[in-house]
Amino acid sequence: MASNHPNDHPLNNFSVHAGLLLVSEIGLVSFVLAFSFFTYCLRQVYERRCRFRYGESDPSVEPPLQPISLLFLCAILMDTIHATSNILSFRWVLTGEVTEGPYCTTQAALKQVGNYGVALYTIAIAMLTYLQVLHSKWLGKRGAKIFAAASVCFITLFIILSVAIPASTIQSYYGDSGMWCWVSKHYRGIWRIANETVWMCLAAPITILTYSTVVYKWLRQASFDADQDLKRDAISMGWYPVGG
Repeated sequence: MASNHPNDHPLNNFSVHAGLLLVSEIGLVSFVLAFSFFTYCLRQVYERRCRFRYGESDPSVEPPLQPISLLFLCAILMDTIHATSNILSFRWVLTGEVTEGPYCTTQAALKQVGNYGVALYTIAIAMLTYLQVLHSKWLGKRGAKIFAAASVCFITLFIILSVAIPASTIQSYYGDSGMWCWVSKHYRGIWRIANETVWMCLAAPITILTYSTVVYKWLRQASFDADQDLKRDAISMGWYPVGG
């Protein structure tokens, strides 16, 4: 359903229109980079799988996919999905207004999946890194695999329910949010906070806390052992929350 007053739509403002065009272009660049990196990682996994199959008796040959690598691939996939939702805004740039319908609902759903996925997989990666570095005995031999598999199952189920339930129980839940399609502008406040801000705000402190703890542990160990490589790795890991 189009706006009843097209001339009053925010996209008729030149600054807003130009800003949305920039968001769409950034989304396109982000999609190309994320999808290319995702494809490259899958190729590396396939090549490792081939080497592992034919050199399984060689202990120097690593398994094709480590548990934390699985979570990392899922995070890249979620980032690709989120970038796709931004690319869809090119339509609103061309038409000058947001029109509700299947296309709009698709953009809103993709944006939700991307938001949830990136935040939750970032938390899962940080937690698994913390456990593997500082509490490897807790995980045991199969603990990391179980953690990664459980994280993928939980996050997938959580995203499906969080996206599907509001859409099926709340009328016009996804729709015109002003400049693109997301949670409809009729549902402001608590709904939008619960759907994005909470998880992003939760991911940030957890990531900073876990990586900071690991870095502190490694720096202390490096100072006692005079291990420059470990110190360099610790400093590098200190930048992970910024990159995330």
